[in-house]
Amino acid sequence: MKQRQLFFKLFILAALLGLFALGLSFVNYIVYEREGYQNQVVREIVRNQIGSQQVVSPFVAVPYTQMVPCDYRENPELKDKLCRESGEQLFFPEQIDWDAKFDVSDDTYQRTIYRATSYISSIKSQGKFSNINEQVVTANQRRLDWQSARFVLPIKDLRGVHQKPILTIGEEKRQLDFSEYQQIGSGGGISYLSVALPNFSLNDFDFTLDMSLEGLQVFSLVPTTEKTTFSATGNWADAKYFGDSLPTQNSSYDQQFSAKWQSITLGYQNRQTYMSCWHASSCRQDNDYYTDKSGEVISNGAGFAVEFIEPVNVYSQTDRAIKYGWMITLITFASFFLFESLKGLAIHPIQYLLVGIAQSVFFLLLLSFSEQYSFLSAYYIAAIACIGLIGWYLRFVMGKWLHAILFSVLLGSLYVVMYVLLQSAEKTFFMGSIFAFVLVAAVMFITRNVDWYQMRLKNSKSSG
Repeated sequence: MKQRQLFFKLFILAALLGLFALGLSFVNYIVYEREGYQNQVVREIVRNQIGSQQVVSPFVAVPYTQMVPCDYRENPELKDKLCRESGEQLFFPEQIDWDAKFDVSDDTYQRTIYRATSYISSIKSQGKFSNINEQVVTANQRRLDWQSARFVLPIKDLRGVHQKPILTIGEEKRQLDFSEYQQIGSGGGISYLSVALPNFSLNDFDFTLDMSLEGLQVFSLVPTTEKTTFSATGNWADAKYFGDSLPTQNSSYDQQFSAKWQSITLGYQNRQTYMSCWHASSCRQDNDYYTDKSGEVISNGAGFAVEFIEPVNVYSQTDRAIKYGWMITLITFASFFLFESLKGLAIHPIQYLLVGIAQSVFFLLLLSFSEQYSFLSAYYIAAIACIGLIGWYLRFVMGKWLHAILFSVLLGSLYVVMYVLLQSAEKTFFMGSIFAFVLVAAVMFITRNVDWYQMRLKNSKSSG
């Protein structure tokens, strides 16, 4: 093979790799399109059925009246006069211990082949109201209507409340209900349940709260107490934690997760923000918010939060696999070229192209099958189909079954390596760099005796 022919062949192969890159871009577009359909389904579920949940520590709201200087900007006659103002004084527990058990599933909400991860949580909290006298002092000259006091539990999405929470004080049990106060405007834009506490007074008391709550993908708890502990367990191994405070302990094993939070500082900070939000006519915080993959704002970052992520996101896995497609095709083309150069066998560019197209189809098969079955099964089926097709085709390209089988084994090894890299997200760079080094070393070893100017083996006896 002449040197000019060699460079021309390399130019053709580079052009074919460019065409292959365009093909991968097209496949990548399909991946993003299918993922967009998945996100659209999640948004429809959020809009029509259920969304993520956020629970704020409960408190007691007591109506008050007080005399304050009148606002005389619109009526100058009110200058230097007092006007009656009404509102609610909020009393917060000193301590609450939360315990939540989550039953997580991706089968409850499903549209055709698209699923959303949801949960049903069984939540129990034990708290204590104390130092109420000190909180009353801050009320200044307010006249508190103790007989109209009510216990308030803010919940983000009331559609997830299928059973009314039970409040236990001493031996007395009461059900929290959807309050008529929400129509009056108290509480701003906050959704909540409440129950009357006509016997509420300055005396300290303990309480227990039991409830069941359904939500989508994310649960967060916003503490407003001085001391808060939160324990969460469930049947989902892939849990992601975020918020103002991460768990002090967490573990994941055998499709189970467990996490514990503890804080003595967040409560007071959230309390001040929440009191301002409660008394406002509407409440909206645009900064430091967190959104799930559907684009829904689920939290302003406050408190403790856990997201139940998909154990294997077929779209992100396929997208990562496509990124390795370059490597697979480059190694395949390089192997063909070396075989062609060392064995004196002519492989036409069209044959290179057909093998590259077969490898592109692998990613289409992987995406379509992974939407129906597990990612491992889809990967296995797509790899066997494409390697078998390419191996059969190479039998006619190379003329011998032995050569075709050897290249099929090589391709199979590459797909095994790619799958290992996909599954080892934390060590992908580490393992990928080792693989690249081994690959370069193998090429250098195989071509150590090649005279690239004359394209023939050296006859030197000193070569090792």
